[in-house]
Amino acid sequence: AGSSGNIGEAIDYLEKKHEIDPASAKSDAYLLGTYYERSEDYNKAIELYRMAIEYEDTQSKTPQRDARIESLKARIESLEAQ
Repeated sequence: AGSSGNIGEAIDYLEKKHEIDPASAKSDAYLLGTYYERSEDYNKAIELYRMAIEYEDTQSKTPQRDARIESLKARIESLEAQ
């Protein structure tokens, strides 16, 4: 469901998943954000990337986690500049 031709389908799937299992929304925020970014809905992508940062903040502090957070922040800045 992740190919460029099926982005809308992937978004629909994850949105429905979150209705059924709201707890999964934060852990899936990065993935869903990338789909919205690919579909050029940058405001929704930014919202979801911020949710992903909130989720990462709840995880154990590791260099990998910190790198993911910095990467998300950079991606948000890039999208806000468009």
